Amino acid sequence: MLVSERRLKILDLLRQKGMVTVSELSNLFSVTDETIRQDLRNLEKEGLLKKTYGGAIATDRVDLEISFKEREREHRKEKEAIGRTGAELIKDRDNLMFDASTTVLQVIKNIRTKKGITVVTNSLVVALELTRGYEVTIILTGGIFHQKSFSYVGSLAEQAARNYNVDKFFLGVRGVTPAGLADTYEPEVELKKVMIDSAKEVILVADSSKFDKVALINIAPLEAISKVITDKGIPSEYKKLFSERNIEVIIAS
Repeated sequence: MLVSERRLKILDLLRQKGMVTVSELSNLFSVTDETIRQDLRNLEKEGLLKKTYGGAIATDRVDLEISFKEREREHRKEKEAIGRTGAELIKDRDNLMFDASTTVLQVIKNIRTKKGITVVTNSLVVALELTRGYEVTIILTGGIFHQKSFSYVGSLAEQAARNYNVDKFFLGVRGVTPAGLADTYEPEVELKKVMIDSAKEVILVADSSKFDKVALINIAPLEAISKVITDKGIPSEYKKLFSERNIEVIIAS
């Protein structure tokens, strides 16, 4: 069992029981107590549980959101390379959908030469960037404004996304495990599910730090995507996993 799978199962147990102990987890997964303690330390750093003496309890603050500006600074060089590579997949007159992730924004910054494209997005940052000399039709979903991500969410945003059929959806996430794609903010997750259903092709843009990282809320299984654009740090087991599921891996340079 991969580390990420074990940690997902720990979170599932916490949701069911409210608390777990190191001894029960080590017996359940047939690993050492220290291995479980390391799992709990990492999950606590992600804000997904609260460590206690001998175990852990569920926490109300399970999303550990950080602001858009803070996330934009993380792994900046990798995101910029992924953005350049992602933009190469876009053709003139494509109908596109973009979520509000910082890696997706880097794709946007590299499509200035594209002509006649239409962009549907819930991201105010993406929309503002596209006003700077791009030949593009911008459709902003509207909805409830979420200040940390500078994006719109909620039923109005979801309904707007359902109204369109796009060629490509560029998707960013907080975590990728063999179980699938996940994120931390539930309204954003619900909107991403709708966006996936509205696209002919879903392209995941994720730097290598996202792999084997557990996030709280599931978005979709890996099979929902057709391509993943990442950097050379992607773990080899994930390259193999994607290949087995006929998902193309593109390494940005």
